[in-house]
Amino acid sequence: MDNQLIIKKINNSLLLSVIIVTKNPGEDLYLTLASLLPLNHPFVEIILKDNSDKEDLSAVNTVFQFSNFRFIRSEDKGIYEAMNQALSTANGKYVYFLNAGDQYININLPDMLQNADDNIGYFYGNVIVLHPRTKFIRFSKKINPYLIFLKNLNHQGIIFKRSVFDKIGYYDTDFNVGSDFLLTLRMSKYFPGRKIQKFLSIYKGAGVSYQYKPTELEKKLMRTRLKEIFNPLELAILSISSQIISFGLYIKNLFK
Repeated sequence: MDNQLIIKKINNSLLLSVIIVTKNPGEDLYLTLASLLPLNHPFVEIILKDNSDKEDLSAVNTVFQFSNFRFIRSEDKGIYEAMNQALSTANGKYVYFLNAGDQYININLPDMLQNADDNIGYFYGNVIVLHPRTKFIRFSKKINPYLIFLKNLNHQGIIFKRSVFDKIGYYDTDFNVGSDFLLTLRMSKYFPGRKIQKFLSIYKGAGVSYQYKPTELEKKLMRTRLKEIFNPLELAILSISSQIISFGLYIKNLFK
């Protein structure tokens, strides 16, 4: 049966909002949008939030013809403010964030989400990372803040229930990087998650956070935020672990 015929409208809203935030993305955006064509359904919306100063993306959907596509052109002060702006307009019961260059792997999300347990706050799947070297990231069936700190869930591998943000808030714009890491920790503290036993996306990788060195002010602020999630003993263990386990430089630098 055609998926478009069996997807149900939920509470007069859409089932899923896929959000892409961009700034001069070049050909990477076309790669991402092409991967989303299997999600071209009446109750799935694609939101492209753009702050390009060198490209005009307003007509990009003439190439792909998504049935429910919204283009938002607005200025922002960084990726997290951009994500928040797009999130505030999302009509889906669930939200999925991708960056330009990332690719969705078709696992028939609409069927899965329309039959999902309403008590589950987020779904997470495995991710293929392309850069700086290709690797396959597989996550545990059970997840908690401690495990997420040790092995962060990439947002390319998470389907959020939209109402989760009403409880934990939006992305913290006080950070240049790391706010998605912090939000995921909070989410896992307050909401149960469920593993999708498949690879959900191909993550381009080597983003800003991979080599980013936080300022002393950012370190202090992040440690303050982490104290809201972990007790002192847990933070001490995580501090030691961060220097031993193969983290990205951002996590290592937090405790230096």
